[in-house]
Amino acid sequence: MNQEINRERNSEQNLTSGPEKIVSCALRFQGQLFKGATHAHALDQLEIHSPNWNKSGDYVEDGFMTSAGRFVKRKEAEEIAKRTSTD
Repeated sequence: MNQEINRERNSEQNLTSGPEKIVSCALRFQGQLFKGATHAHALDQLEIHSPNWNKSGDYVEDGFMTSAGRFVKRKEAEEIAKRTSTD
């Protein structure tokens, strides 16, 4: 699971350079990341992968993916967006 996250992080880092930016919405569930243009799109991906996710009792974290491949929560995403909007 961690290898998958690291592999995704490395591939995204290789695709971008410059200041870190928000690139997509994301959900994290049981250590896996599901991305989309909106959180609803990310939820669609989660439902494909784990159709019974809502019956598991496990927590789904909502957040965002950065150009550095990091999953960040809303507050940090807002700070990143503010920094990059002034560049």
